Amino acid sequence: MRDIKYRVWDIEQKKYIKNTGNPYIFPFNGITCMTCAGNSTGHINGEKDYSEYYTIEQYSGLEDKNGVDIYEGDIVRSKSNMINIGTNKPTGKITIDYYSIIYVDSEARFALKQSNKPKHKLFHLRQKSITKFYTVMGNIHDNPELLET
Repeated sequence: MRDIKYRVWDIEQKKYIKNTGNPYIFPFNGITCMTCAGNSTGHINGEKDYSEYYTIEQYSGLEDKNGVDIYEGDIVRSKSNMINIGTNKPTGKITIDYYSIIYVDSEARFALKQSNKPKHKLFHLRQKSITKFYTVMGNIHDNPELLET
């Protein structure tokens, strides 16, 4: 079983916030909630959706080849040798591709999204290939240019 962890992007301040105190931002009943500031009981304010202020990104349960936790919104790089189909041997040509990590609600899984274009390919996110071929290079907030290739 994977750890359930989130990180929170503050849309206005354009930075990740430490989500360890009061208020605490978290998903609840399909909306972005927070505990009431100053309330030591941790009362949930489930009446207001804070998604216009914060973006919640879930931990995928996977790590890249350097042991870095992968969250939705991360941008990963794949670097691989091209293989000659006829000989099944490396051609010496290296390919580098960038993907964003997304959560696909309809399939209840994380996936690799090939670009930031509306029509895109999705690839299953698997631990075996992630730890072997992929490196977290940034995230969609700080490094969107990585997906513009």
